[in-house]
Amino acid sequence: FKSFGPELANGTHPLVPPSNPNIEVHAGFNNAVFRQGLYYQVLSAVTAVLDKHPHYQLLTAGHSLGAADSILTAVALSQSFGPDRNILCINFGCPRIGNRAWRDYVNALSNVGIWRFVNSVDIVPRLPDARFVHVGHTVQMSQKHCRAYWFHYGDADRGLAGVPPGWEIAPFIIIPYNGVDHMIVRYVIYLEDGASMDRRRFFPSSFRRIDDDDDGLPADDDFPPSDDDTIGPPAGYYLDDTMYATTL
Repeated sequence: FKSFGPELANGTHPLVPPSNPNIEVHAGFNNAVFRQGLYYQVLSAVTAVLDKHPHYQLLTAGHSLGAADSILTAVALSQSFGPDRNILCINFGCPRIGNRAWRDYVNALSNVGIWRFVNSVDIVPRLPDARFVHVGHTVQMSQKHCRAYWFHYGDADRGLAGVPPGWEIAPFIIIPYNGVDHMIVRYVIYLEDGASMDRRRFFPSSFRRIDDDDDGLPADDDFPPSDDDTIGPPAGYYLDDTMYATTL
C-alpha cells in the first residue's frame, strides 16, 4: 500500500483529501499513473481538449493494469476538474486497488461513475489479496447472462444484491480458464457475440435485487421489475457521441 497520488519532495500527497488521510492504494498501480509526472501530462492534454470542446464527456478506460490505472486517473481528474465535471470510467478485468478508506471515498464521489466488467472466472478481479477491495459497480459477464451489482458489495437497505456467494473463489477452482478469461480478446468476443444474440440477457439495464425471486432462481439472479426507474446508472453517466476518452 501507499498513499494515493503523486508524492511531493516534502513527502506530502496533494491528492489525498485532508478529511480522508487513511486512503491507500496498491503501490505498483499508483506508480504507473503518478511517477515521472505522467498524470500531469495526461491532465495537460485533457485540459487542452476540453478547453476547445467543453461539451465533451470525459471517459477513462483500460484493461487489467490499465483498468486499475483508469480508476486512479478518473479519481485524480475528478479532483483536478472539480465536482461540476462528470467522469465515466469503464474498464475490463480490473484488480482490486485500495483499502476500505479508498473504497468509501471513491464510492461517495458524486461526479465519478465506475463500471468494472468481469468476464466469467477472470482471476485478476479477485486479486490482490483480501486487504484490497473494489470500488464502483461490477458487471459480471457470464455464459448465460450479464448481471450488474451495486458497488460490487450491494446495499441491503436499498434491497440491492452484491456479487453472489462464491464469486471470490470460483477462479481458483476453475483452472486454466481463470487466465484465459482475462484476455482482452475474450471480452471483445463476449460483447460482440452477446450483443448479436440477445441484448436483454447480455446488456443489463438494472442492478440485481435481493428480494425479487419469482422464477425459482437464487434471489441475486433476478432482475428488478422492468418499470422500476429508481435503480440505475447515475445521471450523466451514459455513453454518447460527444465524449473524450483517456485510455490507459
